[in-house]
Amino acid sequence: MSVAYLGLASWDALSTEEKTDTESAWWAPLAAAKKLAYDHDEILKLAVERLQSRVTYTTLLSKFMPKEFTLTELERAFESIIKTNLDKRNFRKKILKLGILTDLGKKRTGGRSRPAALYKFKSDKVVPIEVI
Repeated sequence: MSVAYLGLASWDALSTEEKTDTESAWWAPLAAAKKLAYDHDEILKLAVERLQSRVTYTTLLSKFMPKEFTLTELERAFESIIKTNLDKRNFRKKILKLGILTDLGKKRTGGRSRPAALYKFKSDKVVPIEVI
């Protein structure tokens, strides 16, 4: 019998030791986690599917985002988890209509394009929403 838990931790929240201690933990890109022992490939696949599902109907993605982010960064995070390209205009319209973000009134400059507005999630709690 196998029991699995899906634990989520922001990479930025980990200490340098936690990121580099390869004796206590093994960090690898998801694509590199192949040919695991026993039925662990199937368990990992199920965990990823659950994560992909939950980010579409909750604010779980807030746990992966930095404190301040642009809508483009939020969209890319969604796309990287659910493995789907989203329509930029519709995504922005829907995410802003949900009322889960706070416009910080600041802009991120220094990129190739015009300055982008910075946002944060209104709540630290994971709440139900309908993104997709």
